[in-house]
Amino acid sequence: MDVHVLMASGEADEWENVADVLEEAGSLLVVSYIEGDEISGAIKTVTVSQEVDHGSDTAPFTKSTTFQVIAHYAPGMWIKVEYT
Repeated sequence: MDVHVLMASGEADEWENVADVLEEAGSLLVVSYIEGDEISGAIKTVTVSQEVDHGSDTAPFTKSTTFQVIAHYAPGMWIKVEYT
């Protein structure tokens, strides 16, 4: 997905082919998939967990995905976000 963020200052950020945009505690996080098997301590990450239920025959389990944070917009910032 491509994301266009317009800030109150008139500045704009363009993000192409991002994995997702997440809202966390009033902040907006633009995230991408992490390539490779190892996660470097030099990058900021966020992990999203979700309980998956496959019906009454099996017990639910938790699926987690770790993303690299490529942009963090602070709570209270006036921004307009467009997704394409």
